[in-house]
Amino acid sequence: MIELLKGFPDNVAAFAYHGHITKADYDEVLIPDFEDRLRRHKKLRIYFEIATDLDGIDPGAMWEDQKVGFSYFFDWERCAVVTDVGWAKHLMKFAEFFGFLYPGEYRAFTEAEAQKAREWIVEGQQPEAKNAEAKPVEGKAVPAKSAKAKHVLAKR
Repeated sequence: MIELLKGFPDNVAAFAYHGHITKADYDEVLIPDFEDRLRRHKKLRIYFEIATDLDGIDPGAMWEDQKVGFSYFFDWERCAVVTDVGWAKHLMKFAEFFGFLYPGEYRAFTEAEAQKAREWIVEGQQPEAKNAEAKPVEGKAVPAKSAKAKHVLAKR
């Protein structure tokens, strides 16, 4: 089962994997949550806990995982995976090694480091909603979006 985790900012999609994972878990839990957050944010951060009670993943779930990964490849900026599951730890280390191939930062943590992972996933973020107006940040220029705005700025 895939469980939605609470207590994270809106731009962090947080999940825990327990027991047996099925395609329905992706269709009913993970994908709707991820797509809902993407309607509000340009990029997401992803936090996964793979619990030691995970006892299997259906082939349909593995296929959905691959489809989600490729469909939203450029829609995330940071991913934290927390696990003490042997095969998953090896897979995460492999993924970290090839992290230069990913568009975002990727880190693996042990269960003892779960709090550190939660801190890292929100560290340094300034979530920006897709439909929010650009607001100046002190000391930083904000690019003008329209030709009229660029013209006004050029006169300054």
